[in-house]
Amino acid sequence: MDAVGRPGWRMTPLRWIPHANDTVLLVAAISLLFVGGWNPLEQGWLLAKIALLLGYIAAGLFALKVTVSRPIRVVAAVLALVQVSAIFHLAMAKPVLF
Repeated sequence: MDAVGRPGWRMTPLRWIPHANDTVLLVAAISLLFVGGWNPLEQGWLLAKIALLLGYIAAGLFALKVTVSRPIRVVAAVLALVQVSAIFHLAMAKPVLF
């Protein structure tokens, strides 16, 4: 049984939701650079947010992959959740990082 509780969910249209979510987030991050005219090297919070987003995508890839062992998938899922919470924190606080 999958971690989601429904073994056949990978055969439904639900399998595209994580990819659509990641694509929207990445497009939003890149759009923020162009529309806002910000340089991520000058805005430390923005560079950190984009790096966390790429890490979130990588962790989510491992968390949802069937061929990876269950303990690794659980660690990857927790890591993805930590990165999402850090992304939200950076979006709300915009702290000076460097």
